[in-house]
Amino acid sequence: MKFDKVVNTKREDVDIPTEWLYTINKPDSTPKKIIFYNNSIGTLLQQNEKMIAKMKSVFEIFKENRNEVALLCRSHPLIESTLTVMRSQLWEAYKAICNQYLAEGWGIYDDIADIDQAIVVSDAYYGDGSSVVQLYQRTGKPVMILNADI
Repeated sequence: MKFDKVVNTKREDVDIPTEWLYTINKPDSTPKKIIFYNNSIGTLLQQNEKMIAKMKSVFEIFKENRNEVALLCRSHPLIESTLTVMRSQLWEAYKAICNQYLAEGWGIYDDIADIDQAIVVSDAYYGDGSSVVQLYQRTGKPVMILNADI
């Protein structure tokens, strides 16, 4: 069962990509707190530009605090195909934010097919109230639900 795998796997058991190590460790090699930031299709479609503004704000806050906290950003795998068809302008704005995040290189963009690694490696969840929340809650780690209005 997927719940068992996530709950019983420890960070030490995960093969963390080498490029992530530069982001998740401080210069003295001690680990930073890793926040799993997740966006869902539903929230983007409901909130539109409000969610884009929220993402910009979230990225800016985590960028300012990157010496203590690492942001592990993971988007729903169908965001591109859905937004391209349903809200092409929203997709362009979303893509621009993500491309800037990638170019700046201060956080992690996780596009690995298996979500388990992000859950195991991270210390807390921040994002939409998607199906990922139920899985994440099983770990006993903190879960914070994003509110685009705040």
